[in-house]
Order: sequence, then C-alpha cells, then structure tokens
Amino acid sequence: MTAAEQQQFEKGRGIYTAVCANCHQPTGRGLDGVALPIVGSKWVLGDERILARIVLKGKVGHFAA
Repeated sequence: MTAAEQQQFEKGRGIYTAVCANCHQPTGRGLDGVALPIVGSKWVLGDERILARIVLKGKVGHFAA
C-alpha cells in the first residue's frame, strides 16, 4: 500500500473497531442473533456503492443489490 492508502486503512480500522466490531466482532465473523458475518459477504465484496450506503445508513432486513 502507498502511504496514503495505509493511512486510510488505519483510519478505517479505527472506525471499524469503535463502531462495528462489537456486533460484527473483531474477526468479522458476526455474532449469532445480533449481526451477520461480513467475512465473505456479498454486501462487502460487491458493489462499493452498496457497502457505502450500508455504512452510512445501516441495513435492516434484506434488499436486492
């Protein structure tokens, strides 16, 4: 990674740790009955616009990509 990419990665790591990891777990494998795994998730690996929308607005239930 470039220095700029590394800096962005570290910022994202901090945000994930502070906001997401309690439910999705530090490993990204989720917490039964609370949050689905994000490891290998079509939402994470798919269209980055969808992932950005989920990060900004959340996701409840199911919706088509």
